[in-house]
Amino acid sequence: VPREVVNFVQVLCEHGHIRTLPACLEAYRRLDMAARQQAAARIVSAVPLTGEEQTRLLAKLEKKTGRSVTAVWEVDPTLLGGAVIYIDGKVLDGSVRRRLHDMKEVIDQ
Repeated sequence: VPREVVNFVQVLCEHGHIRTLPACLEAYRRLDMAARQQAAARIVSAVPLTGEEQTRLLAKLEKKTGRSVTAVWEVDPTLLGGAVIYIDGKVLDGSVRRRLHDMKEVIDQ
């Protein structure tokens, strides 16, 4: 383990902030990825996406962000259709569940 890491953890312990270590690691990961022009996305879809669909979606995300994007793929049938993308602290919700919710709000007004 690099000495700098040991020193950092020691300072956190000495000041009673060791519980913040996971948040510190996440902040460091985000800074490192930004410096490398990379982004991480969590993509949740109603059904599993084919390899071709995943490739097209990643290409669109890379074009939109201007970064190389790596993705973690999840399936959530409760979305009913579409997908929700979590990237760069933003949520892009293109799910059918969200669209139905928005339509319901318009009707209820």
